Amino acid sequence: MTASAQLMTMPRTPATRRLLSPLATWTRRLGLHGLWITLWAVTSGLATLWSPALLDHPVFLMMLAPRAAFVVLAAPHIGFLPFVALGTARLAITDASWFIVGRRFPDRTGRPTLLSRIRWTRWTMWVTGRLCRWICSTGLVAATVLFFRPNGRYLGIAGANGVDSRLAGASSILGTMIYLVAVHVGVGTFFA
Repeated sequence: MTASAQLMTMPRTPATRRLLSPLATWTRRLGLHGLWITLWAVTSGLATLWSPALLDHPVFLMMLAPRAAFVVLAAPHIGFLPFVALGTARLAITDASWFIVGRRFPDRTGRPTLLSRIRWTRWTMWVTGRLCRWICSTGLVAATVLFFRPNGRYLGIAGANGVDSRLAGASSILGTMIYLVAVHVGVGTFFA
């Protein structure tokens, strides 16, 4: 019997089941969206590590790892419309997945957890929960936050707190496009 077959047939202790059960549940609930987010996070991380070797190809670097420095570096090397279109596509490539993951893990504030037994953690969780609920309290506040901070963290919060998907998507895409327009125009003006 091979080592992997032995591992699969190994009897599970109650402690092992308690440890693996939540992990299996999370993995099932994340599904392909979690895999998609992980794939792009790993790609971005590897591109950042290899960025010194990719500096001669700034647009390629921006597409692999859209960090602010790489976006600014790519701006003078590509036309305005392709820069905004490609940058928006890359920056928004995991946005829908973050929103869907947020929907699959709705806000359940007040549910006791291991961390909620620690006083300062309980206070931090209360403040964070209040902030998340305030961000998603009205469509206008959610749209404003997603316009100025169009990233996965806030889209996940919006999904978990029931913000309309069309409002979240439109605010996020529009905010990303305005950011890229500002970068391209700003870099063009500064380096002209």
